[in-house]
Amino acid sequence: MGEKKLSVCMIVKDEERYIRNCLESVQDIADEIVVVDTGSTDNTKAIANDFGAKIFDFPWVDDFSAARNFSLEKATGDWVLLLDADEELDVSSKDKVLELVNKNENVAYLVNVINFLDFTKQRTVTAKRMLLFPMRAEPYFINPIHEQLRFKKNVEIRDSTIIIKHYGYIPETVSTKKKSERNISILKKIANNSVENINVEIKAFNYYNLGVEYYRKQEYEKALQNFQKSFLLIRKKEPGFKYALIWHIVNSLINLKKFQEALKVIEDAEQLYPWYVDLVYFKGVVYYSQRSYKKAIETFMKCLEIGESLETSIFHYDGTGSYLASYGIGSCEEALGNYNKALVFYEMSLAQNYILAVIPILKL
Repeated sequence: MGEKKLSVCMIVKDEERYIRNCLESVQDIADEIVVVDTGSTDNTKAIANDFGAKIFDFPWVDDFSAARNFSLEKATGDWVLLLDADEELDVSSKDKVLELVNKNENVAYLVNVINFLDFTKQRTVTAKRMLLFPMRAEPYFINPIHEQLRFKKNVEIRDSTIIIKHYGYIPETVSTKKKSERNISILKKIANNSVENINVEIKAFNYYNLGVEYYRKQEYEKALQNFQKSFLLIRKKEPGFKYALIWHIVNSLINLKKFQEALKVIEDAEQLYPWYVDLVYFKGVVYYSQRSYKKAIETFMKCLEIGESLETSIFHYDGTGSYLASYGIGSCEEALGNYNKALVFYEMSLAQNYILAVIPILKL
């Protein structure tokens, strides 16, 4: 298992659908698996026991940080890898995790979490999260929901190539587990109980997360209201979630068909983040929605020039610099009646592994 001991820490409740795959993904690199159960009534604990996990019960108190901190108290490893039961460590990343753990530098690592948005696995958003870190830095969590990792001792933060796959945002999973209702309840409680001197970035982060819950429920007006409250608090700051906040503001406006407002937000943001290909892609989406197909083609072409931009952003709609942009050009050319050109770009999108491009290819 390497020279340094790795603890995989999880908090779970009623996760029998996913937890086996999660544990299988780390069982051969973890020196111990700490599972904190907040009230499962299904086979979650039995499955965890099959993998030799150390299982602890913890009463649910509407506070994810409390449960996370309890899991850290129970960990005996030199390093911790955080996972949720609906996540899996990609097989290609196992050796990298062990390499970083055994280098044993005073570093906390950002990992690339691929969030699947539907069962086709064709729509994904990749976000960077700090999930691998040394215990000697004395880690702890704050914020009752969408908990934030902090350290009592100085630690360097670095990027990594580690990949974790997350299935918890697939609509059926969100609906079955009633995640949005639970999260909205907690976030509203925080907002109602917040004292005046609460950290501004945490307050903004909570408004952002409340907006995300409404966004997932397709209640875009409520989502936008909360995103705007968040932005007003951090407009001159650069918190880690600012990319995601702007992304959601733009998409809320697009879904509300407020295209001119969306363009204004995009153009302002592009001045600060010209490399953020997602913004360019959504400008193309706006032009397409306005039937300005030639403008849209030029914009999607720019996306292909930029390419995928995860290296320079921490929240990225996968494909905006490749297969989605190619597909967008194909859609524009088809709308203009240029079917041969459309076919070229649909086939390019398919070659970039966008399976849904098969549909227009067969039609043409």
